[in-house]
Order: sequence, then structure tokens, then C-alpha cells
Amino acid sequence: MARELAAVEFVANPIQRAFDKIRNRGALWIVRLVLYGILVDLGFVYFLPMAFMVLTSFKSPLDLENPTVGWLPTSLFVENYTFAWSQLGYGAALERTVAFVLIAVVGQVLSTALVGYGFARYSRIRGVGILFLLAIFTFLVPPQTIVVSTFLNYKILGWLSTYYPLTVPEWFGQGIRGAFFIFIFRQAFGALPWELEEAARVDGATAWNVFWRVMLPLVRPSIAVAFVFSVVWHWNETFAPSNFLQDKYKIWPLSLELQNFTNQALSNSNPLSSGGSAGSTSQFQQSTLLTASSYGAIMAASVLVILPPLIFYILIQRVFVQGVERTGLIE
Repeated sequence: MARELAAVEFVANPIQRAFDKIRNRGALWIVRLVLYGILVDLGFVYFLPMAFMVLTSFKSPLDLENPTVGWLPTSLFVENYTFAWSQLGYGAALERTVAFVLIAVVGQVLSTALVGYGFARYSRIRGVGILFLLAIFTFLVPPQTIVVSTFLNYKILGWLSTYYPLTVPEWFGQGIRGAFFIFIFRQAFGALPWELEEAARVDGATAWNVFWRVMLPLVRPSIAVAFVFSVVWHWNETFAPSNFLQDKYKIWPLSLELQNFTNQALSNSNPLSSGGSAGSTSQFQQSTLLTASSYGAIMAASVLVILPPLIFYILIQRVFVQGVERTGLIE
């Protein structure tokens, strides 16, 4: 009887192990399938508006007015792009925006890295923790609440209608969401071993050389993350430029040019703005076609504005993803 049970167990164990392996693999595939489904759904949610914008930018006014035309245009109507290019003054505005963004971003990344290094390495000094909390507090305060006092300060300095309000604070650890980058660099420098800094000081390195040559190269992933976020936020910023650049159109960045073009296009397509009767059938049809034409041009202008940062992100996508993984922003 014992021999028969041993034989049955010998035969059943491999079968049971194979069954457990299949069951585990099946559960693993189910989990992966669910995760991939969630990722595809999220990707579709973000990709759908982009696809709609690009396809709409190639539609003619007749395509936009025709209810039988779905997502795909009947023909590529490139006049939307030529009109948007001319109205935005795209060439000159692009040069201004790239120059302004580079100056602001380089200053913000370097200054916030230096401030974050100070908060990480000199945290034992009394009062440093309070200063760090005050720096984080500046990130929590909406800029709309202090725009009046900031505007008056810049007016006294004579900085209005110049790029100084958009670039100088970045070189002193502030600017657009500067406290966020201070926090990133503080966490990155705080994770580095103290022995590296002590060894550099033993070799005779000054405090600046320790920061610039030893510590800063070790936080390159954090630099990549801060650089990408700062580029995107400065490129899309409209609140600060609209308040401090005011009506000096010759120095407007692309974000303000797009905002102004959109407002003008929508106001011109309003049937009540022409001064006639809004109930006229011919006027209504004409205003509808004008609205459709403005709609396609607005989409084309939007594509032109977001195209440079999109190309920039595609070129450094791998470095940015590695930086996000190492800095722990996905947790």
C-alpha cells in the first residue's frame, strides 16, 4: 500500500507542479493584460486631443462646416498654417521665445541646484530648515495673489515691458515653480554620501569646486528632469508675460502671440461684432464659415506653438525618463 501511494505521489507531483506553473503564468498574463489596458486607455486620453488638433488644422472651412466629414479631412488645407504663420509672426516670435526660455531655464536650473545643495549639505545649521519651509511655501502660494505687489515692485525698478521680470528671478532660485526644483535638488544632493565631499576637501578643493566639479555631475538625472520641466513651463507661460510685458507686441513670446491670435479670431467670427442683425440667414451662414475658418487656423497656430517643445522632448526622451526614475518622481 505504501509503495502504491508513493507511486501515485511521484506521478501527481510533476502534474501538480506543471498545473501550478500554468496557473501562475495565467495570473501573470492577466495582470499584465489589465495593466496594458489601463496604460493604453490613459495614452488614448492624452493622444486623442493631440490627434484631433492636428487633423482639424488641415481641414478647410467647408470640411469643418460639413457634418458628414469626420476626423479625416477631405483634402489637406495648408492655408491654415500659412495664415497662422503670418499672423503669429512665427519666425521672429520663435527666435524671441527660444532666447528667453534658454536664458530663464539655464539660470533657474543652476540657481536652484545651488540652493538645493545648500539646503541638503547645511541642514544641520540652525534655521536652515525654516528657510527651506519658506522656500516650499513660495511654491504653494498662487502667483495671482501677489501679482499686484510684484507688479508695483517691477514698476519701481523700471522692468515693465522687458524680459527682466521673466529671467532675473530665475537666476536667484525662484521664477516659475522654482521651489519645486529646489526640492528636487535637495533630495538628490541629500542622497549622496558625505565621504565624496570630505575627500574633495582633503585634496584642497574649495566649496565652489566641490559643488561644481564633484557634486553637480552626480545629479545629472535631476538636472535633466528640472531642465525639461522648466522648458515646458516657461514655454507655455502666459500669466507673467501678459502682466509684465503688457502691450509691447514686438517682444511677445509665442504663448502670448497664440493667446492674442485666438482672441482676435474668435472675436472677429462673432456675428454680433459686425453690427448687423444676428437673425439674418445670410449673415449667419457667413459668420458660420468665418468661425470654421478661424477654428482651423487656431488649431494650426496651436500646432506651430507646441511643435518646438515636442521635438525637444522627443530628442531627450530617454534621458528624461531615466532622470524621473532615479529621482523618484513616479512614486
